[in-house]
Amino acid sequence: MEVPPNTAKNRALRDNIFVLLACIVNRIPLFLCGKPGSSKSSAVQILISNLKGKKSTDSYFQTLPELVAVSFQGS
Repeated sequence: MEVPPNTAKNRALRDNIFVLLACIVNRIPLFLCGKPGSSKSSAVQILISNLKGKKSTDSYFQTLPELVAVSFQGS
């Protein structure tokens, strides 16, 4: 998995990536909630940049489907 340089690979980031990946692969809806600075956005961006299907650089991620991210903001 490619992680941007100078990214702290702390417990919160690892937990968020694990839960996001499990839910994405199994198509389970997820609300990712947490305190500010708990790596929620970072985890999403890391998975978006790694889940590219056959175009992924990591052999494991090549076996997974490509993630197409559609973002929207509401209030």
